[in-house]
Order: sequence, then C-alpha cells, then structure tokens
Amino acid sequence: MSRRVGAPPRGLARSPGGPQAAREALRSAAELLERRALPASELRGALSGRHGAAEVDSALARLHELGYLDDEAWARRYVESRRAGGLGAKLLSRELRARGIEREVVEAVLSGRDELEAACRVGRARRRAARGSRGGAEGRRLAAFLLRRGFEPDVVARGVRALLGDETSGELDGAAGEWRPGPL
Repeated sequence: MSRRVGAPPRGLARSPGGPQAAREALRSAAELLERRALPASELRGALSGRHGAAEVDSALARLHELGYLDDEAWARRYVESRRAGGLGAKLLSRELRARGIEREVVEAVLSGRDELEAACRVGRARRRAARGSRGGAEGRRLAAFLLRRGFEPDVVARGVRALLGDETSGELDGAAGEWRPGPL
C-alpha cells in the first residue's frame, strides 16, 4: 500500500497547528456532519486521524456552541429509529454506550419510556407473524423473542401475560430466562 506523495503519514496531523489548522478541522467536521449526524465520540474518532487533538477539540467545542453537535438530541433520534424496530431499553442502552454516549445522557433519553407498551406492540406483531402455536409453547417463544430484543424479564413476563390473556398463564423464570406455563 503506497501513500500519496506529499501526504502526511496516517495518524499525524496534516498541519502544524494554529488558526488555519483549527479552521480545517472545523470544515472537516462540518463536512462529516453534512453527510450524516454523528455523536461527538464518533466525530472525534473520524477527525483524529487527520487533525491534531487541539484542533479536533476546538472544532467539537465550536460545533457544540453552534448547536450542530448535540449528543442528547442524536441519542433521542437514534432511540426513536431503533425503537421502531422493537428494541427494549436494555439493548438500546448497550448500543448507545457502545457509540460513546455518556451514561447520564443514556438514562435521560431512555427515562419515561413505556417498556410494557413497547413489548406488547412488538409481541403482537410477532404473534401475528407466528400464528399457529398455542399454549405454553407460544408463551415460551414470545418470551424468548422479547428477551432477545432487549426487554427486561419483568416487562417480558407482564407483556406475555397481557398478550396471551386467558389463552395461557405462566411466569417468566428470570434466572433461567424461560417462560414456565401455568395450569391451563
């Protein structure tokens, strides 16, 4: 793999610093944000290979001041788009933390969510798609599906009970993560 003649080695800043370098970093950051919204940690990672740490810090601070870089707003949009895919708070929290969002921001974004309503919505859709099985088998399958989607065990148990109603009763064994059908 060869590099372009005159290009700096990877990982090194392209310019020696100063106001011009800060403007270049800000321009690079703006170009990246034009393509798609990014959290600050990902934007920092994308810029750090091309610009020095001081220039990147300056660019991120300026973007925060201007309102173009807001991790909480980005996280709210991310949660709404992922929630449409039927994910629970547990899995969403893990994904946001992996994207570099601070724990306090994650908690603020996920607070006030009705997990039971979300689990029931996802469970109803799954149930329509998997018509046919009844009783304990349906409860087990539905509980396992909701657990994989990142819903907490207590929410899954209440959701399965709400969805299956009188068709079956049972409970979720939180330790084993299994639905145990009750007497029919």
